[in-house]
Amino acid sequence: MKNELSLFAITTEIESLDQILESLQGEVTEDFEVLEAEISAILTAKTDGCTSYLNYLKNKVKEIKARKKELTTQADDMVNFYENKIKSFEEYVHIVIDKLGVKSIVGEHSKISKRKPSKSVNIIDKDKIPPEFLEVVQTITIKKQEIAKLLKAGEDVAGAELLDSTKKSISIAKV
Repeated sequence: MKNELSLFAITTEIESLDQILESLQGEVTEDFEVLEAEISAILTAKTDGCTSYLNYLKNKVKEIKARKKELTTQADDMVNFYENKIKSFEEYVHIVIDKLGVKSIVGEHSKISKRKPSKSVNIIDKDKIPPEFLEVVQTITIKKQEIAKLLKAGEDVAGAELLDSTKKSISIAKV
């Protein structure tokens, strides 16, 4: 028997082994024991291989998430760098226009003018702001864990039910 069997193929071999045992009416022969030991050894090796593969995939996800954070930080740094460049260059152009004593400078294809600074509101003390300028934002959060406890205890909660998860998962442990 080949050691490169898939997990599914090993399962099929185990089912075949069960059928052989049934045909032998439960009598375990030496040949049967050898075959069973061989399949068991293959399953053991395959289990370790599956565990290694799953751990590899999980580590890849961790690496990608870490890299994503790193890239996000780098992208934010680049955005800040170029926004600062823009701000500095606009300040430089303002200085040039002021030194020239003009309202704008004109090129062949474009014109640069100083804008009048926009006004912005600075809140000094939010507690003193009149109520007509306040907006109440309300967030509703459903307490699923508390509902789950009640449902598991056999109590009814209107609008909720306890479902079996359809998510397939496995547990991996060191032996």
